[in-house]
Amino acid sequence: MEGADDLDPGHPKRKGGLSRGCIIGIVLAVALSCGGITTCIGGLWFVTDFGMDMVADQVAEDLEHNPVVLEHLGRIVEIDANLGASMRETGEEVFVFDVVGSKASGVLIVETVSISGDYEEVTWGRLELSSGERFDLFEGQGKKPR
Repeated sequence: MEGADDLDPGHPKRKGGLSRGCIIGIVLAVALSCGGITTCIGGLWFVTDFGMDMVADQVAEDLEHNPVVLEHLGRIVEIDANLGASMRETGEEVFVFDVVGSKASGVLIVETVSISGDYEEVTWGRLELSSGERFDLFEGQGKKPR
């Protein structure tokens, strides 16, 4: 015996394939998986950014009396880790920071050494001002670390 849907031309006969509930389930599963991955990546980025902010503060503190910084940049007003540029650097402990000083702005490229869990010491560095001028932070520091 045929069902009511088969006799009524206004109700097309259901063909094989995935049901609406199955499709919704697949979409939800994919969304939750992508959301979980996004959450993990976002969490990792947050932790990395937070850690680099701490390093940035330590670098600013270490360089607050550096004569080259004081002469050309002035007092450091703002310092932010540039994660993308830092990742492109070849040295393992070489970091890039965007800086704004009381006299100028630019980029600090520095190599640091961990003195303790709470302190990073700058052992090599270059200040690149927005004007294009470049200055070594330490006299006789040599070439950029690799």
